[in-house]
Amino acid sequence: MIKLSKMLRLDDLKSTQPEYLESIFSIANGHLGIRASDPISPSDNAGTIVNGFYEESNIIYGEKAYGYAEKNQTIVKLPDLRQIEIYDENDDKFIHTQLQDMKLDMAQGILHSTYKISNAKNEFINLELTGVVNQEKSQFIGLRYKISSDDYKGKIRLVQDMKFGETAQDSDDPRKSREITTLQYDNVLTSQNQNVLRITTENSQLFIEMGLTTDKNLKQTFSLANTPITFDVIAAVGNINQEISLDNVPTFEEIELESKHFWKNFWNQSEVKIDGDDQLDQAIHFNLYQLESSAGRMVKLIFLPKAFQVSVMKGITSGTLKCICLHSLLTQIPKLQLT
Repeated sequence: MIKLSKMLRLDDLKSTQPEYLESIFSIANGHLGIRASDPISPSDNAGTIVNGFYEESNIIYGEKAYGYAEKNQTIVKLPDLRQIEIYDENDDKFIHTQLQDMKLDMAQGILHSTYKISNAKNEFINLELTGVVNQEKSQFIGLRYKISSDDYKGKIRLVQDMKFGETAQDSDDPRKSREITTLQYDNVLTSQNQNVLRITTENSQLFIEMGLTTDKNLKQTFSLANTPITFDVIAAVGNINQEISLDNVPTFEEIELESKHFWKNFWNQSEVKIDGDDQLDQAIHFNLYQLESSAGRMVKLIFLPKAFQVSVMKGITSGTLKCICLHSLLTQIPKLQLT
């Protein structure tokens, strides 16, 4: 049985703004992170982030002085791997979504999302999306789309493809990504069941490859009646400046099983329990989960979040929280000793 302190649901949150939910329910493995976007109507912030993949731009000062930084380094927002297109038998697109529930299982590292989707005729289908990232083989993401009929019955056509070319808009808010216009997109591989896209930065001279693969076809037609259909897609995000291979890609079940084993071992070694306050217990587990999944696991990419999700919780200061989480994290690094 999954402990409630390691389960975060939509009902646990006060805000349902898409940008907020995308961050809170994101899944990651230190190499990459996927925002929990709406797969049919994603927000402008939807996308994939890779640790250390950035673009440079000049910093313009009104008055320059010795020692000032000369370059901005902006993390690149990569294509949204959750996004999918669904068409009815008249080739009309299902474009309206209603989020029904989101559930982040922190004990196993699995995100479950359910949506009700409609077309222009106001005909509805149900979509369940399960996402999980591989923790040891950090390049792979498993995506399982389960579609069932609500009041629409007939053929549906699914199209899984990477949308690219859109970046964050300019903003006066320094916390938001600047617009990046110096990216080059190249299709390295395009076939019925595989697609590889290379993204290259003009100034920092980095590239990364992203791929999609399925055992059948990335564009499929199904007959939707009384029985739900399942469509599995495996996404891959390569290491920076390295080509990826879609040979010997793990299945969704293999990625899911590996994630369960990883997080079971993590919690066995790093469990922190707070008795007497269920919300505080859940908050501690959420911070530990985000810390472990977000921090890079290569030496040069090990950086910790600047701020935790909770600043003060019923007398527990952020400093105390950070100490608890840091102690838990250090149990994952056996060779590191504190003096």
